[in-house]
Amino acid sequence: MEGWTKWLFWLGVLIALIIGILPLTMTNYTATYEWLILIQVIIGIIIGFMNIDVKETAAFFLGGIAFLVSYPVFVEFTNGLTQLAGLWTFINYFLAGMAAMIAPAILCVAFKVLPAIMKD
Repeated sequence: MEGWTKWLFWLGVLIALIIGILPLTMTNYTATYEWLILIQVIIGIIIGFMNIDVKETAAFFLGGIAFLVSYPVFVEFTNGLTQLAGLWTFINYFLAGMAAMIAPAILCVAFKVLPAIMKD
């Protein structure tokens, strides 16, 4: 990632941190959560279409898919833990925010790469 899309990614990480903090600081956070998730999806689409080039696709797919596969396992594991419940809540919501950015980015990169692969 280069240029402004790198900063867009870090903005997505910051928004994911805010998503993680929401349930710990607000009692009625559903509307805010939904808007922030929508922003994350838009950021992911922009990153996927505008930034990832052919050289980066394999590493991007590997990292993104590894995150998306391990995320639900981690959430399931931490849901049963009662010690440090606030920390686990933060981590689960933070990871949900990151997944909302990474999944559409992977999908967009796939839409860019698949036609190129089918030509060959």
